[in-house]
Amino acid sequence: MNRFVFLILLLLPVYWFTGEKACAQESEMNDSIFSWNLYREAVREFNENNTEEALQITERALQLAATLEDQVLTGNLYFLSGQCFEIREDWESALIYYIRASRSYERINDPLQVIVLKKAAALFTRLNMYEKAADYYQNALEFNLEHDKPFDHELIEDLAYSHYKAMRYDQSENRFKDLLEFSEAEKHFDLRLRTLFNLAEVSLKQEKLRDNLQYNQSMLTHFEESGDKQAMALISNNMGYANLRLGEQADALASFQNALRYYDETGIEDRKRSHLLGNIGICYQNLGEYDNSIRNLRQAINITRLLNDTEETARLENIIANVYLLKRDLYNAGSFSLNSIESAKASGNMKILVECYHTYSQVLKQGNDHIKALEFYELYLSLRDSLALEQRLYEQQLAQRILDLEKSEKELKLVLADEELKDLELRNLQIEAEKKEQELELLRRERALEVSERQRIMQSLELTSERHEAELRDREIQALSQEREIQELLIKQKEAEEKEKEKEIMLLESERELQQLEIERQLETRKRIIWMLFLMVAVVITMVVSFFVVRNKNHVLALQKKEIEEKNFDLEQKNEEIRAQSENLQTAYEEIQTTNEMLEQKSEEILTQNEQITRQKELIEDKNKNITDSILYARRIQTAVLPPEDFIEGMFKESFLFYKPKDIVSGDFYWSAKKDKYKIIAAADCTGHGVPGAFMSMLGVTLLNEVVIHTREFTAAQILDRLRTEVIKSLKQKGVEGETKDGMDISLCVIDTEKMQADFAGANNPLYYFRNGELNILPADKMPIGISHQEVSELSNFTNHQIPVQSGDTLYLFTDGFADQFGGPLNRKFKYTQFREVLKEIHDLPMTVQKSRLEEIFENWRGMNEQIDDVLIIGIKI
Repeated sequence: MNRFVFLILLLLPVYWFTGEKACAQESEMNDSIFSWNLYREAVREFNENNTEEALQITERALQLAATLEDQVLTGNLYFLSGQCFEIREDWESALIYYIRASRSYERINDPLQVIVLKKAAALFTRLNMYEKAADYYQNALEFNLEHDKPFDHELIEDLAYSHYKAMRYDQSENRFKDLLEFSEAEKHFDLRLRTLFNLAEVSLKQEKLRDNLQYNQSMLTHFEESGDKQAMALISNNMGYANLRLGEQADALASFQNALRYYDETGIEDRKRSHLLGNIGICYQNLGEYDNSIRNLRQAINITRLLNDTEETARLENIIANVYLLKRDLYNAGSFSLNSIESAKASGNMKILVECYHTYSQVLKQGNDHIKALEFYELYLSLRDSLALEQRLYEQQLAQRILDLEKSEKELKLVLADEELKDLELRNLQIEAEKKEQELELLRRERALEVSERQRIMQSLELTSERHEAELRDREIQALSQEREIQELLIKQKEAEEKEKEKEIMLLESERELQQLEIERQLETRKRIIWMLFLMVAVVITMVVSFFVVRNKNHVLALQKKEIEEKNFDLEQKNEEIRAQSENLQTAYEEIQTTNEMLEQKSEEILTQNEQITRQKELIEDKNKNITDSILYARRIQTAVLPPEDFIEGMFKESFLFYKPKDIVSGDFYWSAKKDKYKIIAAADCTGHGVPGAFMSMLGVTLLNEVVIHTREFTAAQILDRLRTEVIKSLKQKGVEGETKDGMDISLCVIDTEKMQADFAGANNPLYYFRNGELNILPADKMPIGISHQEVSELSNFTNHQIPVQSGDTLYLFTDGFADQFGGPLNRKFKYTQFREVLKEIHDLPMTVQKSRLEEIFENWRGMNEQIDDVLIIGIKI
């Protein structure tokens, strides 16, 4: 019974360890099943377009998968999350999850990695990041090559297209040539034709025009055999364009005419017909056959006008205007050029409008209308620069977005590498811990076995000792019994001697009793010996049985030890593999650390530079503060020189002044005076703005005061003539080459309150007035107050416009700041046309309301743009 209890106690630790391990394995298996079930549930939600639910489920599953180290499940969950974000058009989040999925698949060399790389590349293509798209397609291709996968022509085609869009034309050409070889070997005709078309496009970008013609000719031969006239027309048009680029005008004309003939045979669309007629017209133009060119271009324009295609109409009208210009037919050139401008404006295509402005300026220049030619040339330059600025801004935004995504990708890869390194270190620690735990468990079990064996031997010894002590006690009892018997015999002998005579008869009987007693004693001794032998045999049998039991246990332990050693050997091999991977990752990590150190050095250099910049900035800020304080004081002086707003309100009860300088001080200024029966008011725009403009404005105010004070009778034109004379004298202008052209533009109105008539004269700035709701414009002379392109002796007088005024008339004097402001949805100038429309809408409103509306319209149009010039508008109601 004791041995049975002992064996149970001995086996209890082993059973406890095995049960605990089995429970852990069972728990891990349950977590794995639950995670896969979550993944299947997320897939169902995704298939039902419940992306929000699917993302929530995948997030829970990813937390579980992280503890299981199931890379397949982790990769699938990341992949599914990326698809959810892609459906929701959150491209950047989708990319992050696709990259994570790719890393998970890469760890286990799973072919699904190719699909994820393709998905990421497609997203980069959608984001116009073609270089990154090509890199990811290239990674997918390298994976296929390493694993001897079949030729994936779709992947190669996507890679070639990405190289093409990234302007890596040489690499794009090589990939398309690989596709061409494959398509010809596999007799994949659709792929071959598509590849020939793409090679033609690539060769066109590389200026390999002969190769382009060769590829197009190969396609044309195929379509001639199949009788596909529409495809023949398309290829002939492309060949005509290549010949046009080569300068082979006759061949280009023949190709375009062939394309037109093919389309006529198949029922050409009007839009394609107009395009081909336009190309034919250009060829005739280049050949010098202007009449044929005009005839074809007119036919094309008639078609586009019927189709209401204002963009194509503008392009063709601009071309025909240039043809007429070559013929020196300025009337038709100007007519078509003006039409092209209106068509371009209607289409909203600013690039075509730029060319139209340029063409019309050339027409006006040849017609000797140099002022108007300069006006349209300035429009051309302004719009061209605006488009160039928009393009630069777009390119900068695209470059910044690419840099941000690349930075995010690099940071993500560093995080993933760090996580992998930490996972490997954790797995190494877990393996070492398991190994040590197994060794400790083996030692515990050996120790427990030794203790149990020692206890069993001690118990056996104690049992043998107890039995030996019992035998000794039996022997002592026997010896005492024998002594007592001997003493009794001696007493009996003495008694027998004393009663020798009396007991002679009983002597024989006593001897017989003694013999009997001796026999019984011998029998008792034999019994004791037999019992001792029996006990000794039982002890030996117990020891032999214990020996075999222990040997059997030792054999089982030896087998378990061997199994553990084999597992330890496997673990050692895996540990070596992981150690190798860890060394590789450690190398990569060291490289990253090296890079980080370099970045830190650069950062320190940048910090040093920043400190220097900060010191310079502080110096500049001090200087700026001094300059700003000076300019603020200058503003006080300028404000003191200008007439106060209430002075204008005193002369005209209903009036407003919208005055908004670009800088602290202004190059625009307003001026008013009252002399006898005359009320005089002016709005002027000096050369430049800010401090230079402010100096000119103060000079202008001072000279206007002097001119009016020292003149008794005057008109508006006379005031401007005298003002110009004084400005030229003050600035010492002589009209020589290289001299500065400082001056001012001004609109000046003199109102005779007795006769109720107004004189107006303007230097580049007109006057608008409304009577009975109708807008009237008094034009300005196209010359400034100062020297322009004429010499001083050649300056002509300003024109004086005289109009009667009546109660209710509304007059507006202004500078160009409001109309020239960039803004609106297309970031364009406000322009005078729109300015006049605004005045038409508000001229009946109270003057204070008009000012508020103008301020609101200006700020809404400007938006986040910088104010480009000073703004000045004066409104007066008679």
